[in-house]
Amino acid sequence: MEYLRVTGAWMNEINRHIDDVVVKAGVSDRGGWRVSSMDWPRYFQVVGESEKGLVGFVGDSDFVCDIDNGTWAVWCQHVGQAHAVPAGGVEEIAECLDLPLDRASIAVAGMTEVVERGYAALSNYGDWTLVETSGGRLLPGLMTQRGTLVDIDRAIRAGRLGLGKAAYTVDRDGEGVWAQPVDGGERIELERINTRWGSYVVLPGAETVTEEVHYAAWAAWSAQEPALGRVGPRESKDVYEWHPRGDFGVAIAVGEDGGVPAVRYQSGEWTTVVSIEDAELVNLVKGEQTYATGISVPAARFLIEADLIRQASQPGLSTSTAPEGLSQELADMIEVICGWADNDFWAGGVDVRVAYLDAVPYVWVDGACIIRLVEGDVGIVELARPCGEVWREVLWSNIVWPLEEEDALVLDEVNRQRRAHAAASSSPVETP
Repeated sequence: MEYLRVTGAWMNEINRHIDDVVVKAGVSDRGGWRVSSMDWPRYFQVVGESEKGLVGFVGDSDFVCDIDNGTWAVWCQHVGQAHAVPAGGVEEIAECLDLPLDRASIAVAGMTEVVERGYAALSNYGDWTLVETSGGRLLPGLMTQRGTLVDIDRAIRAGRLGLGKAAYTVDRDGEGVWAQPVDGGERIELERINTRWGSYVVLPGAETVTEEVHYAAWAAWSAQEPALGRVGPRESKDVYEWHPRGDFGVAIAVGEDGGVPAVRYQSGEWTTVVSIEDAELVNLVKGEQTYATGISVPAARFLIEADLIRQASQPGLSTSTAPEGLSQELADMIEVICGWADNDFWAGGVDVRVAYLDAVPYVWVDGACIIRLVEGDVGIVELARPCGEVWREVLWSNIVWPLEEEDALVLDEVNRQRRAHAAASSSPVETP
């Protein structure tokens, strides 16, 4: 299954909808639910699993919601079947998920909405772009019919915007925001638009980056977005969100073959660098120190997330960052996780770290996954595997799985960084 190419705050909204469906359908004690995506061909998928099989709800460009006539993308794979096949109706879905028909109908209706939202969120990323500046900085922008929207303050600080005929500087004058063409032409007052992120301005004709730079920037940003979106559990967020908080820039990465353009994205203490010639590989810099080189996007995401949790946590049940001490539901959760060590797969013990991030408990399990407690009263947790797959599961079930090829590849990358950067004593890649 493909890892999520984009993650972050919008996934919280998607996960809340999944959670609501799971609770409403009364299936919180039945199997697990996974989320995956792919950008080309673009689709968004939610997969339900039971002891009798898998059911995949798929949203894509051919999405037609008419399950009664068998004309929308629901796939069933019964135990023993080599491949998934289109679902014949709600009855078959109920059988494959091992659910009563009425519960299956609720799940079908709910997951239909979920995949619609997920696909819409993925598709919306194509509307975001980056505007070139004279100093190598790239400004995040939103393409509209009126022109490209950029943050006013960022536009003023950037210097010259655009590198072609529509190049100008931006400044405030009284209540207005004005663009002064660099060729000495007459300055024009720019249209202002207030968004949920702040005050934006329309830049007519501003040149955006090439497709190669766009993909590299997207990968650099995505590598720093957590698989489990880090916002408040009930904070209202639009699912169509790509609003980088850090800074983008283009630099020449000097290598064996000479200078190669690369996109840098810096947010906080982390910088991700992606060559425009290979947007699948990421270099990580923490502060002034090179942290990892030539790793995949999901591996970078896993390393950054693990580093954050370990810095904010203590091993096992001890956590100094808990706002009101360790809750009983979290203590029960950790007890279950530590109990996995008794399983053959976890033989030898497991390193577990707990941290509160934005008042939400997170658990990092070395070599396995990152977990967030979603609904403690019904025991629902959310997991991010090393490969980037998001997994929604019932805590009290036996959450154990063999490492798949994608997970093993990421963990191999992580172990390679352990050997290469063992001196980083505060990092999650310490040599035991």
